[in-house]
Amino acid sequence: MAIKSETSGPGIKGVALYDSHTQTPIRMAVINDVARLPVSSVLVSSAGDILPNDPVSFALTTMALPHYRIHTGESFEVGHYILSLADDGFLNILIQVGSDKELHLTHSVEASGDAIFDILEGTTFSAAGTALTAYNDRRRGTPASSTATFTHTPTITLAGTVIIPQHYIFGGTGPKSGGAGVSDRAEIILKVDTDYLLRLQNVAGSAKNVSSRVTFYEASVPA
Repeated sequence: MAIKSETSGPGIKGVALYDSHTQTPIRMAVINDVARLPVSSVLVSSAGDILPNDPVSFALTTMALPHYRIHTGESFEVGHYILSLADDGFLNILIQVGSDKELHLTHSVEASGDAIFDILEGTTFSAAGTALTAYNDRRRGTPASSTATFTHTPTITLAGTVIIPQHYIFGGTGPKSGGAGVSDRAEIILKVDTDYLLRLQNVAGSAKNVSSRVTFYEASVPA
């Protein structure tokens, strides 16, 4: 690691730390001979290397938590579609959350005509339906499996309580409807030992194609 300094005012000296591997500068401030907090955060790896910073802004290079969960093998995708779903028909996906991990979930739905989408909590059913595969987004080695269970076309006895504002998909009506979709990138945290229903209803007045998909990662329940 190299250190360079330059005085920029009375009692103020700028100090640049350079990572010996990447030669990336990281700025600090020394005021009246006292080291102050870095202009941007500095982290050091277990091997003693300064972690990379942006060379223009000197900001610490980081990634969003959902992206990090992909790297750690905890991120999954699951979905289902129906071609020519009858008017007033439903595409239902049942989620059975396990006992030790919460689901941090985002969703997206599409329809070739008008449709309504909602998520319900506390769903009860007499038959779970057909199993869906939750695909791990990290394919290296032997990908881990989700602890939650996903099925489509369950036999519902009680839909449950709506927990998000209903999405109205303005896909149009008639034989030439253009279709539309909606997605919510703000995650919903589904609690353990609880069943949920992702419900997409065709309200276009005739049969339409519909699709429902979720991306999620699992995290242990905080103590």
